[in-house]
Amino acid sequence: MHKKTLSFVVIAAIINMLCVAQSPLEDTRSERQKRVDVFQYGLESDILQLLQTIQDEKTHEYDNEIRTLFETTRSISVRESIISLYTQNKQMLPEDWMFQILEDPWDSPKTTVRLILTHVYELDIKSAASYIRNLLAEDNSDFRDQLIQTIGKIGDSTDAAFLVDYLENDFDVDEKTRLVIRQNIMTALGELGALETWDRLYEIATNEDENTFIRATAATSLASMKKSEILPLLENLFENKDPLLRSAAITGASNYTDSVARSLIIEGLRDNYYKVRLEALSAVENLMLVEAETSIVYRAQFDPVDSVKLKAYETLGAIKTESAHKWLLDTFNADATSDRYKVKAADVLMKYNAPLVFDSFARLVDSSLKDDKKKWLRYELGKIMLNTSETDYEDIALAYLLNSDVSTRGIGLELFNKYRYESLRGEVEKISEDKKQGGLYTRARRILDK
Repeated sequence: MHKKTLSFVVIAAIINMLCVAQSPLEDTRSERQKRVDVFQYGLESDILQLLQTIQDEKTHEYDNEIRTLFETTRSISVRESIISLYTQNKQMLPEDWMFQILEDPWDSPKTTVRLILTHVYELDIKSAASYIRNLLAEDNSDFRDQLIQTIGKIGDSTDAAFLVDYLENDFDVDEKTRLVIRQNIMTALGELGALETWDRLYEIATNEDENTFIRATAATSLASMKKSEILPLLENLFENKDPLLRSAAITGASNYTDSVARSLIIEGLRDNYYKVRLEALSAVENLMLVEAETSIVYRAQFDPVDSVKLKAYETLGAIKTESAHKWLLDTFNADATSDRYKVKAADVLMKYNAPLVFDSFARLVDSSLKDDKKKWLRYELGKIMLNTSETDYEDIALAYLLNSDVSTRGIGLELFNKYRYESLRGEVEKISEDKKQGGLYTRARRILDK
């Protein structure tokens, strides 16, 4: 009995030794090698997740591996994900492959074709114009709106002439869809800036029996061609009861710098319809109309619509006058200003005049880090630091890294990732060695592995 028990113990020990011997070795691959292996051997879901991560990181470290994957994969989802990544990075897709699909898109997934059209538009690939024109001529509704938009971006006078003829098509659609098509065509014509289409567009813009949306689009398209002959029409449209036409008049005026246009824009800041006021603020910013400063301050203080007030803050920053920036600083420092508007003032000033506001900004960050009721504020201030060119955040970044709140420490990691403060490397390494930090642990390891 004793011998049997002993034999059982020996056998169990041997089995245990074999199991240990066969257990997988610790994964000692670098973060980069792990990613390369995913591209080569990973499941589709793993590859898609990695491509999204790389897209978020905006890194070009894996360009060669991604190019090879694009040429070899049979997964539609992976291929489309790479197209999106190429578009974001402004990297050209293989031209022969693109044009082959645009020449005969009907056997390809519609999602793939749409992504290619987006790629052509974003990279302004003018050599694709003839393919776009041919697809429009086939009058297929699957991609019509996107084709029109794309030809407006990449086309020339030949394409403008084509669109003028296309405008007169008897589209086999309901009236609402027909309206959208015509509006898109005129927007494209305006973007092309083809003067040979002037007469036809002017005829539409001045036709009071025409649809208001169409008239407004025609007017803005004409104004984008920057012929001064349009100014009397813009003045006339601004007196119209329809706010859409008034807004179009302001949009059109933003293409000109003479006194008529400037006066029209400043008047637009007082329009009853908030979208006209928003358009006027954009026009002021576009033309740097410093003479509108007092009107903008009034909008920032008293406008009844929140989006207009916030836009007025942005415009005050953009016109870059000393008095406008002082108003923003005073507003930022005022106890009566809500956190939301403090954040807006800080965002604008950190973009246009960081030295003016930096000390006040740092004090507010410090205050938010000490008060857990102010987490939203500290998160928003963290976003500002990540989106500006100012780099003197070393002490602030350390405070974020040492905070007990997970999301706050995450912002600290992103600050280190962007600005690479060597004095903070030790704190980041601590996070990268502590698996209890969860997602922060993984993120810290990736940041340090770069």
